[in-house]
Amino acid sequence: MRTGKEYLKSLNDGRTVILDGEVVGNVLEHPAFAKVARTMSELFDIAADPANGMQFHSEEINGPANRTFAAPRTQEELVLRRQAIETWAKHTHGWVGRSPDHVGTFFAAFGSHPGVFADEERDFAGNVERYYKKVLAENLYLSYAIIPPQVSRATTASGWEGEYLQVGVVRETEEGIIVRGSQMLATGAAIADEVFVTCIKPLGPDDVDFAVSFAVPVATDGLKLYCRRPFTPAATSDFDYPPDQPLRRARRTGGLR
Repeated sequence: MRTGKEYLKSLNDGRTVILDGEVVGNVLEHPAFAKVARTMSELFDIAADPANGMQFHSEEINGPANRTFAAPRTQEELVLRRQAIETWAKHTHGWVGRSPDHVGTFFAAFGSHPGVFADEERDFAGNVERYYKKVLAENLYLSYAIIPPQVSRATTASGWEGEYLQVGVVRETEEGIIVRGSQMLATGAAIADEVFVTCIKPLGPDDVDFAVSFAVPVATDGLKLYCRRPFTPAATSDFDYPPDQPLRRARRTGGLR
């Protein structure tokens, strides 16, 4: 299984991350991303250590896998998967709301019943199953971009002025689809491996060009990530208080806040 060191090494891949109008050369060297990337590397190291019970032999890929990315097939496997997720959550004390198990759970669910995606013309079920196994085999950290630009809540993308404000299909080729547009709230994408692009907003009959779901590596040519202004560079401490400070403040104020 991939270790934290291997994860960190993979982030310096030429991805285009833009913050405050400037391109971030290497996320591992930028104060907005360096610390959280190292936190993620700790999670991968925890999962890779057999002593922590997060690793198991997957028959689906015939190799070691991370339980948080696996589709549970029995009640026992469901319990073990929940315990694995708890192991990560306890390490971050719940402060990483979009840790790799978040979107990984989507594909564990998709992979548990790919027949839902079956289509007479295209092998969507096969695509889902293959990608689920890819996530499992490569121990990938996925983010997702699921909200269209807030142009108008009165209509869907087909009713907006301008072409492809929301991600949509420009044309289809023998190798796949060509898409253009933007999508929002890919939390963690700057330090993820791949981005799952889809749409949570209900679509209408005229929105067929925007009814797409696909995953791409963050370093894909033409993909740009525009990040919100981060809190980390302005932080004065890794924690609000040193370990002994809450008790001291309680004595001074008469109670904990």
